[in-house]
Amino acid sequence: MLGLGNNLAQGGGSLPFQTNRYSILFTASNQEYIIMDRDSSPDTTFSISAWVKKVGSGDWDTIYSTKSQVLLATNGQEAIRFTVSGGANRIQSADGVLSLNTWHHIVATYTRFPDPDEAKLYLDGELLSTTLAGTLDVPNEQIPHIGAKSNGGVGAYFDGYIDEVAWWKAEDPPLG
Repeated sequence: MLGLGNNLAQGGGSLPFQTNRYSILFTASNQEYIIMDRDSSPDTTFSISAWVKKVGSGDWDTIYSTKSQVLLATNGQEAIRFTVSGGANRIQSADGVLSLNTWHHIVATYTRFPDPDEAKLYLDGELLSTTLAGTLDVPNEQIPHIGAKSNGGVGAYFDGYIDEVAWWKAEDPPLG
């Protein structure tokens, strides 16, 4: 159950979140999301992972967000997108990689060095995409959100279950 070891605050939506034993059901129509500690934000080399089970197909459903700097989300075509530094640098899977009502493990990694920087996107332990980009600015003064995009306001709410969201200050997290 999202045991992140952080001080969590619930933003928006109705209380309490619906839980499925260990995971939390986020309902986009209720605008539910979680706000994490500022100290939980990744910086130069990091990995983000989450177990997700989408139950609806919205335009954009955010899994993890730190304002406009780091974004892990899915779109209406069931693709996964990992964005670093305000959208200028992103990788995206092919459409249709996510099945609705099925649990998936998503991992995104970002390595600041070697030059140029490298980002990778994994689904259920398999590498989907890799991209190289110039040096990216990833400030660590962002407030992470789970289940919604925080970009000035809040939006792009996730519609489904999210569990075991984690991030590491390393490129190689557990993939299973």
